[in-house]
Amino acid sequence: MKKIINFFKQYSGESTYIALAVCLYLLGINTQIGWFFLLTAFILAVVLISLYSGKKQLTRLSVERMMPQAAFEGEEIAINLILYNQDKRRKNLILIEDLLAQEVFEQSSHLMAEEIAPLGKLHLSYRGRPLLRGVYRGLKIRLTTAYPFGLFEKSREFSPPGELVVYPSAPRISLPAALGQNFAWVSISGKKNYPGKSGDFLSIREYQPMEDTKFIHWKTSARQGRLMIKEFTIPSSSPLLVILHNYQKISAGEKKLHSLEYGIRTAASIAESILARNSSIDFLSLEGGKTNFQSFTNRISALEFLARMENDGKIPLLEILQKNISLLSREKLLVIISPEPVDPQALKTILRKRKAYVLLINAADFARGVNQQLPTKETYLKCADNLRKLGIRSEIIDPGSDIKESLHNLLSNNHYERNFQQMEK
Repeated sequence: MKKIINFFKQYSGESTYIALAVCLYLLGINTQIGWFFLLTAFILAVVLISLYSGKKQLTRLSVERMMPQAAFEGEEIAINLILYNQDKRRKNLILIEDLLAQEVFEQSSHLMAEEIAPLGKLHLSYRGRPLLRGVYRGLKIRLTTAYPFGLFEKSREFSPPGELVVYPSAPRISLPAALGQNFAWVSISGKKNYPGKSGDFLSIREYQPMEDTKFIHWKTSARQGRLMIKEFTIPSSSPLLVILHNYQKISAGEKKLHSLEYGIRTAASIAESILARNSSIDFLSLEGGKTNFQSFTNRISALEFLARMENDGKIPLLEILQKNISLLSREKLLVIISPEPVDPQALKTILRKRKAYVLLINAADFARGVNQQLPTKETYLKCADNLRKLGIRSEIIDPGSDIKESLHNLLSNNHYERNFQQMEK
């Protein structure tokens, strides 16, 4: 009997049950057998009561989700749910399933509301640890009931407003003292670099109305037959520019073991350490087909920027550097985090005398042999080795790498001095 009921639950709808009950009822009337007639009438009544009561249990209900606006990867948070009954009837045996728990915590959240008073409310809560940074919104809450006899399940979904921002986990590291000094100059993203004496010389471009005429380059103007003006970078207090190359073409892995996630956690560690010194930090990343420059003095703002980052970059690293050369001030320290093994000589040409550190995210190991179009591990090792020979510090991050240790090795003078001495021997 149980197998028959489960079969009907899986492969039939409410109309099938009603039709079956009505047929049995009519059969009882035609056979004129008293006990069979009473049995079929009872079955029909149970079916109709189940359908009616189950539907009524979910009417005039609403759900509110209360959660923190932000959280960190791996840190436990509480999610509170409030179930409102706007009906004058009591509600019984309602199962609440929050789909946010499956998405953020990768755990089920089946909470049972045994009884909700008329025109009352019920408070429920559960706890979990967010597994992956990101922005979570639009996740539904599902209410289900099989009241009163457990024959039919009725469900209803709600979409509470609000979003949960999960910041990347960021182990704080010990940085060289020089990184805390505010001495750098950069241009402002999305705006013209108007002439001024304070920054580095950038280029010569056409003169625009209302600009200071004392910066006109007369020789070039005579040669071009139009007014040309010298362009300089403009000041910023940040000592550090982190170029986080969220390159979609070269990325691999799943969830926390993804090449981009390691890059973001590395950038977050640098930001945490720099901003703890009351300094500032600049980020240059990709947003689809465009570059995105941001400057931060606030720790939470920087972490939220990294939490919202998508793996949608479409521009190679060398092209990014060439298009944003105005940001690469000679006084600013550059930290490049990229999954792309670039041509070391081409990178050296673009950087010139600028001081830069390069962290290569080894996407080949994150892919675990699935994507054959990615660069090989040997390519990353060769790139890092050639960068070091050209005087550019570089490290490789693998799936098993300790981010704190990798950053220490990259930024520590003592580490590179020891390596240099071993190479000399």
